[in-house]
Amino acid sequence: MKFAKYLAENSVPEWRSRYVNYRILKKLIKQAVKARQRSQPNLHSSLESLEGSSEALTSTPDGANATGIAVATNVTVPATHTRSSTVETNHVQDDVAFLLSLEETQLSTEEITFFKKLDHELHKADAFYKLKEKDAVNRLKDLHRQCDIMVQREASGQEHQQHHKRTFLGDNEGRHERFLIEETEIIVPDDFDANEAEHFAPTVKNPKHRLQKAFLEYYRLLELLKNFRIINQTSLTKILKKNEKNTGTNGDWYLTRAKGLHLFMSTEIEDLMSQTESLFTNVFAAGNRQHAMRSLRIPDLKSQDNGVVSWRTGFLIGLSFPAIVLTLRKVFGDGFPNPNVALILLVFGGLSIPIIFLFFYSLLLVIWAKYHVNWVLVFELDPRDYLPPEGFSEFASVLLFLFSYTLYLALDDNFLSFISLKWYPTILLSTIVGIVLNPLNIFYRSSRSWFIRSAGRIIFSGFFQVQFRDFFITDLLSSMTYMFVSFQILVCSAINDLEDLDAHCGFSTSWVVPVITSIPAFWRLVQCFRRYYDNRLAHPHLSNALKYCLSLCVIFLSAAARITNSPVARGFWITFAILASMYSYFWDVWFDWGLFQPKAKHKYLRKVIVYPKWVYLSAIGTNFVLRLSWVFLLSPNNWGLFKDARLLVYLQALLELFRRFVWCIIRMENEHTNNIGKFRAVTEVPLPFRVKIIPLTEEVFAKKLRRGSRAGSAVVLPDDSDPDAKLE
Repeated sequence: MKFAKYLAENSVPEWRSRYVNYRILKKLIKQAVKARQRSQPNLHSSLESLEGSSEALTSTPDGANATGIAVATNVTVPATHTRSSTVETNHVQDDVAFLLSLEETQLSTEEITFFKKLDHELHKADAFYKLKEKDAVNRLKDLHRQCDIMVQREASGQEHQQHHKRTFLGDNEGRHERFLIEETEIIVPDDFDANEAEHFAPTVKNPKHRLQKAFLEYYRLLELLKNFRIINQTSLTKILKKNEKNTGTNGDWYLTRAKGLHLFMSTEIEDLMSQTESLFTNVFAAGNRQHAMRSLRIPDLKSQDNGVVSWRTGFLIGLSFPAIVLTLRKVFGDGFPNPNVALILLVFGGLSIPIIFLFFYSLLLVIWAKYHVNWVLVFELDPRDYLPPEGFSEFASVLLFLFSYTLYLALDDNFLSFISLKWYPTILLSTIVGIVLNPLNIFYRSSRSWFIRSAGRIIFSGFFQVQFRDFFITDLLSSMTYMFVSFQILVCSAINDLEDLDAHCGFSTSWVVPVITSIPAFWRLVQCFRRYYDNRLAHPHLSNALKYCLSLCVIFLSAAARITNSPVARGFWITFAILASMYSYFWDVWFDWGLFQPKAKHKYLRKVIVYPKWVYLSAIGTNFVLRLSWVFLLSPNNWGLFKDARLLVYLQALLELFRRFVWCIIRMENEHTNNIGKFRAVTEVPLPFRVKIIPLTEEVFAKKLRRGSRAGSAVVLPDDSDPDAKLE
């Protein structure tokens, strides 16, 4: 594998702009070779002047080089998603001595340009690495403090039952002493300038689980930073070798210079990883390091062989096709089926909608993986255990197999004739629900559990803070209203006979149909209100709520036009349908996709794009046409193509499903580019304890001692001569 491809496959997508730009450096080498071929000089690289200055060009921690020449540092690093909204550091410019030394050599102008660009790229990566390393150090301090609080709370609970016995807890290295004053108060002395962790209380029911998740994400960050350093170091050696091979210029002198950068010299990340492993082992694995490392380390799921899974998927799809072909032949071979069969086909059509979209979604995962869209991070999935595209395709193929043969058996009068036709959809649905709810640890249980929790969050929208997965899945459901209508028919057919089903259920005159159809839009409306409640931002949350209000109006006006057969109701329906379609289209393109940004780098699109331009332009046009697919339903004779309007309705449902597929391609990519802008590569897990850090003065410390004495709990200070003493 070529290194450029290896770099694209293994670099962190959200940090890609901070890596050494290997492709640009390769282009500069090619330009240098072409320039040399044009001039045909028989020159040898004379770098003796650089050999003596290589040590002088090594940066020192105080910002000056070893010769005493100050290095100008004026670089602004883009804002990162840290506690401060804007992080500004100095941009490292080319060292004056380095530039002068280059000019004194016999290097061509193109080769000098190459080394200048290489120096700029390395300092860019070095500045970013320093910033992230500093954040990682601070994060570990926060995690350590949270562990201390959790351990003290557990100890305080035990001591409370023993009438508040004296308690002392020291850290692993004995550098800090922590004393329990009251059940909810801790003093954290740090020499004389001590800090106090005050007013802490768990924000979740299970703080230990939340803290463990924070540790896993933090360790993931450390692994990514370590990978970032290794890849940039490898990029440097690779590009210098390529330059020497093509131009004959030896780059050892520059390698000596580069090794003085923090990116090459620092071992802080390894130290942080070691500390994290020790702390995690003691707190969450009861000292079992092997168990702790199994939890911390991330397996390489991409390199796992999924050939067997792919074979099972193809095998099940192949078995399904004969049943589908025979069913279509039976249904349409002798003309249109009788009303009872047509009604059951309508129910099966509704059940086919999510199965078809599962295959669409499997294709989405393949597309996102191909273009390095980090959907695992966007959905905040566990990178150690998630359903890969092959597993998702297998799940979809299993459902297709069950669907195709259940439908075939339902229409075959000579097989299982003792089962009534109306029960086959119920059997299929029950089987699917049983597979999803199966508690056994088989067939991707963790992924099924994630889906069940997500479904619960959607059903009870408004009671939880809205996450990306909540409104993303609900938007998918809003394109599957055909499925919700079929559920009503399924329930009604199970209760009544098929022959007089319309008389009992009254689908054509029932208001139950629009109520059921409006469920996904209602969920999204509630989610918008909840997000406004949490953030108090009228835009985009209330603006987005308006879109779903219009959708609800369209649903109920359509039902009114059908039930009353009133031209006025029909006119209102068409008017609101146009308004809702245009407003939704505007929202899709400008906000969900983030396109048409003013002064964007890519015209009519935005600053950062992942796919080729034609993908976005095609999606803009396709989304507009399919947003108006409801117009197909206005024809009184079904456009002369369909004998039954129900076929046209099903076709419109499939078109909406395809529109949602196109929408998903760019919606996920837009969220991914937002993470790129924030350099967000791991899930930011909120810590379970609210901790307010304030300076601990002598006065505050004395006040705490007095409060502890009044509370009846003994507070014992450590003897300065024996800082590691433990007080019983």
